[in-house]
Amino acid sequence: MGLKETEFAYDKQATDRATGYMISADGTTSKQDPNEATVQSELGTGQVYMSVMDYYRIISELLTGNILGGQEKANQLFYSTAPNSAKYYGGLYVGNVNDRTANGYGYGFQDHIRISNDGKKALVIFSNERHSGTKTLLNEVANLEAQLLN
Repeated sequence: MGLKETEFAYDKQATDRATGYMISADGTTSKQDPNEATVQSELGTGQVYMSVMDYYRIISELLTGNILGGQEKANQLFYSTAPNSAKYYGGLYVGNVNDRTANGYGYGFQDHIRISNDGKKALVIFSNERHSGTKTLLNEVANLEAQLLN
C-alpha cells in the first residue's frame, strides 16, 4: 500500500513520534507518557501511529473494497441491510447515508475522521493536544464537515 509513516505503538524500533498532551480547564499542560503495560493492555484498539495521508489511504481503500477483495466484501464490513441495524461497522459510525465518522481519544491525542462512502472526500484531523472538559476541536470538525463534505 505504500504506507511510509505508520508503525505500531509498541514497536521497539520506534521513530520520532509525536507526544500527547492533556490540557486542563485552567490551561495546565501535562505530557502523557504511557508505560509499556498500559500500551500493551490496549490491544485491539489499534495502537498504531500513522500520518493523516497513510490513514486516509487505508480507510479509503477499505471503503472501496480495494484491499478486501472487492466492493461486496467491503459492503459486508461497512454496511447492513437489516432493519434497525447498528450504526457502527468496521470501526466507523454511520454519520448519515453519505458518510462514515470516527472519533478517538487517548494518551493526550485525539482524532476526528469524516469520510464519504466512496472514499473520495475526507476530513481527517489528528491532534496531540486534548483539552479536558471541552469539545472545541470536535465543534470545529463539525463546522469544517458542513463546509467541505456536504
